[in-house]
Amino acid sequence: GYSVVSLQRPTGSYTVAGAPRYNHIGRAVFLGRDPQTQQWAVRQTIDGEQIGSYFGAELCSVDLEGDGWTDLLLVGAPLYHETDIGGLVSVCQISPQGNASCPSALRGQAGQTLGRFGSAIS
Repeated sequence: GYSVVSLQRPTGSYTVAGAPRYNHIGRAVFLGRDPQTQQWAVRQTIDGEQIGSYFGAELCSVDLEGDGWTDLLLVGAPLYHETDIGGLVSVCQISPQGNASCPSALRGQAGQTLGRFGSAIS
């Protein structure tokens, strides 16, 4: 993957790899170990929305409550474009089971079409 981050949930530890050039739209791939075989397996994938956006170029695991469990995954798409905005960060909520849903996004500043918002996240 282009970028890699670890997620900690009560059900286990997961690895997310960013693949910003996947199918031209980008992808975040969630990997986990099978409890029986201990083999790595793809648990979930999340695809970008826009061709060339570089979705998955940057990933950031966030523990909002300070309890050691990952609450959010931020996924950068720095080449995402709207009329006068450059860059997007998808905000993905992580369930206790380790599943992600991305109901919201942060966008770059208006007027900064080449701003590449989301190219670095910490």
